[in-house]
Formats: sequence, structure tokens, C-alpha cells
Amino acid sequence: MVWHGSNETKYSSREVRRRVRHERRRVAFAYLAALRGDFPSLLRMAKVIAALSPEVAAVHQFERLRLTAKFAWQYG
Repeated sequence: MVWHGSNETKYSSREVRRRVRHERRRVAFAYLAALRGDFPSLLRMAKVIAALSPEVAAVHQFERLRLTAKFAWQYG
């Protein structure tokens, strides 16, 4: 990358990139925290729907259990 201008311009661009990365991380972590907060409620609804639905096979129940464990391990 070729820079034109003063060192101040380079520093400013570097600072902007750093701030953008920091803000993106903050937003991503806020989203994951919200998702983590919503997950138990969504899981309860899925259990109720599964209990009321005679078409839900045991394999679907196992898949739900597997995904629940995976989510809890990665984000819990």
C-alpha cells in the first residue's frame, strides 16, 4: 500500500480502521449476548411445539438436543 500525505494522515487512517474493528467486535458481542438471552425462551417454545406435534420423530428431538448442547458449549 502506498501512502500519500503526512504521517498524521497515515495515523488517522490507522486509527479509523482500529475504531471500526473495535465497533464491529462490540456489535458482534452484543448480538451474541442478545441471542444467548433469547435462546432459553426459543428452546422452551420448540419443546412445546414438539410435544404438541405428533409428526416430530425421535431423530428430530435428538437433533434439537445436540444443537442445544453445541450452542451452550460455544456461547454459554
